[in-house]
Amino acid sequence: MKKLMELYRDRIEGAISGLDRIRFRGTLRWLASERGLGTFMNHARILLKDFSGWVEGLTAQVRDSCESRARDLGIEVRYLHLS
Repeated sequence: MKKLMELYRDRIEGAISGLDRIRFRGTLRWLASERGLGTFMNHARILLKDFSGWVEGLTAQVRDSCESRARDLGIEVRYLHLS
């Protein structure tokens, strides 16, 4: 880990450290079920017929935000081509 920190020292803004472990937890598992997704869509007032367009827009928003942040930080973005 120390070698990586040295290798990328000009790109690192901070680090998390502690005496023991830090555990991050979270889940959106409820979105992985038909019932959970239906509940979310109802709460967000998204009709099933509009879901495809809504999720494509959200994906574009996340992608654009990540690309913009990477560009601001001078980080190269590489897309993986999966077959």
